Amino acid sequence: MASSDAEAFSTRVHITLANDIRDTLIAGGGSNVPLRFGNFTVTLSNEDAQAIINNPLEFRAGAVGPDNTAFPGMTDPSHAIGQRPFEQCELLYKEALLPPEKAYAMGCFLHGSTDAVAHHYVNFLTGETFTLNPLTSDRASSFSNVVRHITAESMIQEALLIKAPQAFEGTRLSHSIPKSFVQRAYFNEQSPLWQLVAKHAKGKLDTAKANNPGAGLVTVIQNAGLAPADHLVLTPLYLREIDDERVATRASVTKTIADLQNPGTVDGAKLGVTAGTDGKLGTSDDKTACSATCPTLFAKYKVYVALLEPRFDAGNNPLPSAFDKLSDKLRDDLFLFLPAYLDTVENLSNKLNEPLAPGSDGLSITKAELNGLFAPMTGWADNITTLDYATLAQALLPQWLISVQNALNAVGVNIQVPDLIAALLDPVIQPVKDAVQKYAIEEAEKFIGAIVDEYKKEFGPTKAEFETRLAMHAPATLGGTVLDNILDSGLYGHSFNVAAVAIADHRAVLPVGDDPIGIGPATFDASHTQAWMQVGACSYLAEAVFPLGIDVTGAMSVRTSDGTTHVADVTGDSPIECHDGSLSSFTPGPTTQNCALTDLDTLVSSSAKQGSLSRAYPPEHSDTPATCTGISITGLPDPPPGFGGNGGNGGSGANGGSGASVGSKLPSSGGDDSGGCGCRTAPSGGSAPQLLLLLGLSLAWARRRKHSLEQS
Repeated sequence: MASSDAEAFSTRVHITLANDIRDTLIAGGGSNVPLRFGNFTVTLSNEDAQAIINNPLEFRAGAVGPDNTAFPGMTDPSHAIGQRPFEQCELLYKEALLPPEKAYAMGCFLHGSTDAVAHHYVNFLTGETFTLNPLTSDRASSFSNVVRHITAESMIQEALLIKAPQAFEGTRLSHSIPKSFVQRAYFNEQSPLWQLVAKHAKGKLDTAKANNPGAGLVTVIQNAGLAPADHLVLTPLYLREIDDERVATRASVTKTIADLQNPGTVDGAKLGVTAGTDGKLGTSDDKTACSATCPTLFAKYKVYVALLEPRFDAGNNPLPSAFDKLSDKLRDDLFLFLPAYLDTVENLSNKLNEPLAPGSDGLSITKAELNGLFAPMTGWADNITTLDYATLAQALLPQWLISVQNALNAVGVNIQVPDLIAALLDPVIQPVKDAVQKYAIEEAEKFIGAIVDEYKKEFGPTKAEFETRLAMHAPATLGGTVLDNILDSGLYGHSFNVAAVAIADHRAVLPVGDDPIGIGPATFDASHTQAWMQVGACSYLAEAVFPLGIDVTGAMSVRTSDGTTHVADVTGDSPIECHDGSLSSFTPGPTTQNCALTDLDTLVSSSAKQGSLSRAYPPEHSDTPATCTGISITGLPDPPPGFGGNGGNGGSGANGGSGASVGSKLPSSGGDDSGGCGCRTAPSGGSAPQLLLLLGLSLAWARRRKHSLEQS
């Protein structure tokens, strides 16, 4: 079972945060967003601010956009390590041309930055990063971790519903996916974003092709080891096979005509083609030595010539050949898959973000409803499957069809023209249709249905376990748990802060450098991601953005309106997810060696059982740790005097650059992930001075946070 990801915040909570950011932006005069728990304010560019203010539906849609790529619960392409998800947001932002598109792209930054905060908390409760191969099954396939993750995020959603029921009313959850923009950015082979999103899956497909030279598309796909989400990402490439095959089929028709005209071939000698009254071979009045006595050869020749013969309208203006007319229509029908896919995504997203009833399990979808929600995609497949070439030819080329059929009937050849067209074009159409239907539709529906079934069964006991643990960790000075005080918690307040800062200045969360997975936040899913961001690595920024701390204690602590901080009673932090000798537990002694990124197959098959599938650990356990680059973000504290780095403004967002690894040179990625969390490449060697600098800043920040909490 291939890896996939779940959102740490439910899609409704992402929308709630988007509304909160937008409402605060409007209240701040249309450009400023005051941060929670302090006196800092960030400023958006006028263009970005107006895009958010004037396009709330698209901004909300962007806030859940990465969870809709490729489908809810199948988010490896947009979340997983090796996919450069934060840099995907930057490429999406650069692709945006219109204000609604800009709003959608900025929603992506909100999604990723808030996931980083929420996953640190959720992974603490669940025991590890979202995976279909959890510790509890010794890394074998299991939905247990899936259920735990979705339960934890549903409990956050329920807490917000209780505290702010108006946030979950229908009008506040409505959103609009700019589908033409999403198709252009995510599902166009020329798009830098598609090239990044599809890089891993395409590598697998290319390897399978190389290992099966000459094999058909379906055979190649069966041996490529691709997950359902990978197939959805690769559909533009699958559909391009149609154009390649159309060219090849047209060339084949031309060659068949030439062979049948050639008396030196067996069939050519039998058919005996000669020019008709026009004196030209390859036109409809060609003569043959046989007809009724060689019906198959005669019919093939006459139909193939008619398919390629030049056509003209009543004004003698050239028209597409019959072959081009038919194959263009079939191509257009096949390419309707992408709009059908995006309509299905829209159906699912609308269903998952319906108004929420108190006391529900938070997942407003049943397995029985999936077929209806998938109707645009299954309808597309049904239309292609029941293709009637007679009806198609009659609709597109009525006079042509009658003329060719009459020519066959006149000499006693009882072969139907549509049957010959089907024999010619079906081998082009069916493999692509079969591949998309089986691997991009049926597998996706089956996968989501299996998750829904398991979740509905295990939700109750899992929720009870988490409620007990939350009560145990509740601040002693405060009534109730972090969820009872969700709006004043670090979990919510820090999410709001980092989202506002990331939208205002993308450098706050973008990786830097050209490391294969990016030096910085490399996934939306792992815990400890805040420490990899510039706003976490730079203590002067962390104090403003994460004033209660970037550990799970900070997320579960509460700062009330009187300024008092109620510190959660937590010992330890989210797991440091590094294996060293065991598949059922993480090592208590993480090092750069046993935390090196690996993939599931390697981890399971190796005798050492060593490495990390998620990179869910603080930067100091990496050979390429994130370090503070000294950026200046308007409205937040400046770097300390004499601090080096790339302070200064300019670039994406209102105040900052876009990160060195995104732009004209696409980030590289590679490796493999057969499961787990999609961890794909091991880091390259790092720098000892960078590590020492990071440790020094981390210790200074820890001392400041401890002092701050004690004073409060």
